[in-house]
Amino acid sequence: WYARKKGIPVADIHTVIERDDSGERSGTYRLAATLQISGDLTDAQLQELGAVAGKCPVHQLQPPVTTEITTQVARLP
Repeated sequence: WYARKKGIPVADIHTVIERDDSGERSGTYRLAATLQISGDLTDAQLQELGAVAGKCPVHQLQPPVTTEITTQVARLP
């Protein structure tokens, strides 16, 4: 949508998502998105598309992870 609106000559886009949950137990969950874009693009246009992709509203929906654990000890009757 953005490329079409700005007249950036994108021929095709593929998105590759890699997930790393190795730090999930400590509250860190990583997703790495790679946009593979073809077309007669300048380096500046490619950087512009990358900047726009980084501002995707879906990124805003991902809340920071907070884990709260409460432990109580009680004596058995």
